[in-house]
Amino acid sequence: MWNLFRKKIKRAKWADPFFTQKQLFAKSDKITIFDVGAYVGDITASYKRLFPSANIYAFEPVEESFSKLFTYHGKDTNVFQLAISDRNGKAVINIDEDPSCNSLLGRPDSVVKYYKTCSESANQRTVETQTIDSFCRINNIGSIDILKIDVEGAETKVFSGASDMLAQNKIQVIYTEVMFVPHYEKGSLYHDIAELLNKYNYTLLNLYDLRTARDGQLRWGNAIFLSAPMRQQWNISCGLISR
Repeated sequence: MWNLFRKKIKRAKWADPFFTQKQLFAKSDKITIFDVGAYVGDITASYKRLFPSANIYAFEPVEESFSKLFTYHGKDTNVFQLAISDRNGKAVINIDEDPSCNSLLGRPDSVVKYYKTCSESANQRTVETQTIDSFCRINNIGSIDILKIDVEGAETKVFSGASDMLAQNKIQVIYTEVMFVPHYEKGSLYHDIAELLNKYNYTLLNLYDLRTARDGQLRWGNAIFLSAPMRQQWNISCGLISR
C-alpha cells in the first residue's frame, strides 16, 4: 500500500509542468528563460522562485498589463513592452474584456464558442512587434533554455519568428499553451504547433492542466516540447539510453 501511495505522489508531481521543468534543469538554474505573453508577471514570478539564478526576459505588449509587470518585476527582470510575433514592426492587438485573453487574433464567429460568452474583443490597439530571432541577434542571446508562450492562439506566429533559433536547436524547452478547438479566428491549434515543431525535431514530453467543456470537448491546456539534444540528454539522465 505504501509503495502504491508513493507512486501516486510521484505521478502527481509529474503532472506539474513547473516540477517537470525544474527536473529538466536540475543540474543548474543559471539558465535563460523567455516569458512570451507575460501578462502581469505571475509566471515570471514562478520562474524566479524556481530558478533564482536565471536570466529572465518577459514580454507583454499591452500598456496596462505591462505597467503591472514592470512594477512587480522591472527591478530584477528584463521586461519589454513588445508582442513577440512573426515580423518586426507594428500589429493590431484585440483587447478582450478579460485582459488575460488579449490577442493578435480576433474571436471567431463561425464556430461553437468554447469560451465565456462575456469574453469578447472590446476594442483594438496598435502595438510594437519583434521576432525572437531578431531580438536574440540584437541582444547577443545565443540560446534560450526555456521558451514559455501564452499568446492566445498566435503561437505559430511566435515560432515562425524563431525559425533560425529552432533550426539550430538553440531553444531547448518549449512550454506553451495549446488549444484543441478554435478560441480565436485562424488561431493555432495543437496539431498546427506539433506539426510545425516536428519539422525542427522537437517532440512532445507531456500535456498539462487540460480543460474540458461541459459537452466533453477538450478545449485547451499546456504542453512541453523538447529539442532533439534536450530529449537525448533527458533520456540519458533517466537511464532510458546509455551515453
